[in-house]
Amino acid sequence: MPQSLKRFCKVGFEETSWVKKEYPKIKGGNEKMEVLKVSKDEIKAYEKLKVVSQIASVKGKIEFFEKRYGCTFEEFEKDTQSKEKENFKAWDDYIEWKAYMKTLEGLETKIREIENVQDIVIA
Repeated sequence: MPQSLKRFCKVGFEETSWVKKEYPKIKGGNEKMEVLKVSKDEIKAYEKLKVVSQIASVKGKIEFFEKRYGCTFEEFEKDTQSKEKENFKAWDDYIEWKAYMKTLEGLETKIREIENVQDIVIA
């Protein structure tokens, strides 16, 4: 067992100072939570986090195509549309890449909308 893990196990989770500070009312886990208090900012942050994780995935797909073709989407789009002879593989990649670009644009818009939301409804 690594030394840091041995130290953690010896000290114990409940004895660390940051846990006592952050969770002063939690003792042994036997107490029931009666009310869950969540701020508007916490809800917005959570919703943004969900979108950010989607953005990371989409950006990964976009980077894959940028590496494959050694250019940006705009450059690839211009090159693909200007060729007289169709390359079906490149055309398929163009369609997929374009879909990822539109998805990224929509997700970035959603982030801005979340940041500017005024009312939150719990459904």
